[in-house]
Amino acid sequence: MTIPTVTLSNGTKLPAIGFGTWQLNTTNLKASITSAIDAGFRLIDTARSFGNEEMIGEALQELIKKKKIKREDLFITTKLPIYAHRIEITDNVIDLSLKALGVDYVDQYLIELPCAVQGDISGPLLDSNGLPIPDLSSPQTETWKILEEAYKAGKVKAIGLANFNEWQIQALYTTVDVKPQVLEVECHVLLQQPDLLSFCKKNDITVIGSAPLGSPHRNNSDWKTVWPEGAPLTNPTIIQIASKHKKSCAQICLRALHQLGVIPIPSSTNPAHIKEDIDIFGFQLSAQEMEQIKGINSNSRLFVYDFLKLHPWYPFK
Repeated sequence: MTIPTVTLSNGTKLPAIGFGTWQLNTTNLKASITSAIDAGFRLIDTARSFGNEEMIGEALQELIKKKKIKREDLFITTKLPIYAHRIEITDNVIDLSLKALGVDYVDQYLIELPCAVQGDISGPLLDSNGLPIPDLSSPQTETWKILEEAYKAGKVKAIGLANFNEWQIQALYTTVDVKPQVLEVECHVLLQQPDLLSFCKKNDITVIGSAPLGSPHRNNSDWKTVWPEGAPLTNPTIIQIASKHKKSCAQICLRALHQLGVIPIPSSTNPAHIKEDIDIFGFQLSAQEMEQIKGINSNSRLFVYDFLKLHPWYPFK
């Protein structure tokens, strides 16, 4: 299966769909990564905060040794955690990710959230309520300079942001040397983010959509949060369109994002679902169907990061 590519503002090409690894762990990660590579996924998305970089690195290195994949055919994304914005440690944390993944470079490196918190390379400093303590001495513009240095040194092939709002992106965009090439944000049929997508298009920023299926197993995570309601896969409009095309609801959700110009990064541990998720390039949703799907957008944000709501730089106010 040939996967289309998207060209970033710096000329880097990345696949038009990727495989997300949040919640994948020792019991299911290796098999899931293998299934994803076998199905045709080449964009693998992780983050330092996921705690699985080393396992992903081991799984990918094993596949490379077996000649199932070449390093140059992979597009690996990881992210800077909220506790590593302080410029004294940012570069060290980038190096830790490279070492954990077993690579000399990553294809894409993102600032995971705009909310810098106190901590060191081992993790965040928490207050008496178990919440991270804001670090207002580490503005994004200074942290970004370290990413620029890593980019210019070849440690990372593209740099970008995740979970930033339009104002925060604009504030950074107008002051930095290397412009953000990518923005990764929650994006699914119930949270289509048309204004943000339009802003990114005008500024030549490619959008990657996390939780493109609404992360249906998010309640199984170890996050101490009350998850908002929202289930793209059971929406009546999606079910109707899926039936018409003889496709799964997941395929309709992912195809819709593709036609909106978003790179979706679904995740699954089910080999059949993994194969199904990547098989979205052989059919087209009509203009009428896309209008129907646009009509179900309810701005239903599922990842609210409520443990950061009191942070002055919280992006979802």
